[in-house]
Amino acid sequence: MENRYRASIKHSEDTVRTMARAQYETFRPMAYYWLLLVSLILLAVALFVPKLGQSVKILCILLGSFTLVGLNSPARQLADQVIRSLNGKYPTITYFFEEDHIRLKGTDNADSLPYTDIFLLLEQKDYLYLFLKDRSSYMLDRGSITPDEEGLMSLISEKTGLSWTKNHSVLSTSLKTLKEQKNRQSGR
Repeated sequence: MENRYRASIKHSEDTVRTMARAQYETFRPMAYYWLLLVSLILLAVALFVPKLGQSVKILCILLGSFTLVGLNSPARQLADQVIRSLNGKYPTITYFFEEDHIRLKGTDNADSLPYTDIFLLLEQKDYLYLFLKDRSSYMLDRGSITPDEEGLMSLISEKTGLSWTKNHSVLSTSLKTLKEQKNRQSGR
């Protein structure tokens, strides 16, 4: 098969931050949900337990707010680390979709990605993500896909045997999704 489909990504500080957050929410969802739960419990205790002293309520509000604000802190730290390591030299990666692999141009890592290495397909508003078994990922700018996005998504889905997952978020993730994700990560 000729490489009929192509896509690319011109990385920037924004794409690095977006990708780090997508990776964190995909690979560490339980940590994210536990922190959210702890935060909400602390805030609920402060607001709805009438017999607590004023200083305990203030402490619960402070801790709950601090935890809530820090939910994406690991993603921010990862993004900051990557941004520093790139030293302003953001790569452009072009993807060529072949019969049994994806050919990559512009990356220092692999120059070929077998479809069998992909374990999760994530679709967000502006980007598509190909998550790999080794906890890394590739990001495709939806606006760069040629000749058509729908055809490329179908091809990748067919080659990997996976379905595209819509945007991961606290509000859109079900217990079934979490269980499937845990099973994929453990190789079941």
